[in-house]
Amino acid sequence: MSSQKDFSNHGIFFSVISYLSHVSDSVYIALILGFASCVLLTGIITNFRLLVLLFMILWFFLWVKLKDLVLSSFLTTLFSLQFYAPNKYYIQEIIRGGDMLLPLYGGGYYLGYGANVANIFIVFTLAFLIKEVIQKQAFRSLLSYGIVSVVLVCATGFFITGFITSVSKSLFVALSVTWLIQYMQMFLLALLTLSIFLFKRKQFNVVYVVVLCSALFQFVLAGLQFLRQSPIGNPVEQIRGPGSFATGLDEINAIYRVAGSFAFHNQLALIMLIFFIILLPYILKKRYQPHLASLFFIFVTIILTQSRSVWIATGITVLLALRMLRKEIRNFSKRFYWPKIIIYFFVGLTSLSYVIIPRILLSFNAIYEGAGIPIRMRLLSEAFPLFLLRPWFGYGVGTNPSGDIAAAVRSGSYWRPIFPFPIFIYIQGSC
Repeated sequence: MSSQKDFSNHGIFFSVISYLSHVSDSVYIALILGFASCVLLTGIITNFRLLVLLFMILWFFLWVKLKDLVLSSFLTTLFSLQFYAPNKYYIQEIIRGGDMLLPLYGGGYYLGYGANVANIFIVFTLAFLIKEVIQKQAFRSLLSYGIVSVVLVCATGFFITGFITSVSKSLFVALSVTWLIQYMQMFLLALLTLSIFLFKRKQFNVVYVVVLCSALFQFVLAGLQFLRQSPIGNPVEQIRGPGSFATGLDEINAIYRVAGSFAFHNQLALIMLIFFIILLPYILKKRYQPHLASLFFIFVTIILTQSRSVWIATGITVLLALRMLRKEIRNFSKRFYWPKIIIYFFVGLTSLSYVIIPRILLSFNAIYEGAGIPIRMRLLSEAFPLFLLRPWFGYGVGTNPSGDIAAAVRSGSYWRPIFPFPIFIYIQGSC
């Protein structure tokens, strides 16, 4: 205590250092990530090198507090996953012959290969984890957990088949192999998460703090985009143009769909839903009331994306949570004055009604030509013959644009079900 007083007498800087040295790990991480988020929101991180430097500094400060290279590197990786830009990428336009025959050529689709900040830190984390496993001779104990072995088998099978198909069938082998490696990060992240949980279970709560900070960052960025009705021009945004509005018959043409730091609004909505699934069991267990606000911020962000599929998925998730986490919700709710909470909820819902109600009403136009259902039916009619020609292993990674139908074409039906397997692992464990 005396050392803390001595620090405080030497100015603000030493007072801050003294304070940070005495707070809990969770508070420390929240403060450090909050500061990094503010730096990113200012827009001063204008290129890939500066972004890597910022995350290196972030990694160092996490290591100073946690005294653990693997855990600090993993937390840095986890926070960096939401930042695709700035990056070091090479983009190529893929022009399909069928598109060039159309009366109005709208351009091809783009594939890129290179590195982003998450690629760098996930490699660091893997290297430190392997070193720790070797030093502690814990490889057998890691494999003794059945779920780890299942992830390794699925990842190995997906990589082998994807590599063979990409090399033998893809028209652009380098792009396909690079995309395959990018996809493998999902399995690698699942393996790292399981390893952190098994070896550092007492410190695993700090993972939820990083997820919470990531959700809040996306909420703030999406809120700024919504207020401006366009991207704000921040370098971390994948879309930095003047902004665009959906023009389909079933779209709200007058309201911008926020995307956060992601390429599309649907991506942001899906990520925020995953954040909700991860945070809900943790918040119910801790019974810490301020964390409840983060769930509200996640819901608001999902609404602003105008993603109907994620709206439906969120509703299903809430119903499943009410059924499977009934006891936890009941114990948590005893600490609240619910009439006040309900009033706040309906005020927020009413404030966003001009987004929700038109989106629902215009969805009835989805059956008409130029709207969602006819476009998707046309995609099915084009993809189904291709799928039948190579139903098991597809045509190689990246040979079709992103989407569930295209993923079945490029990766085949055999490995398609296990691709989201790491997410299913967490959902099962949470429920």
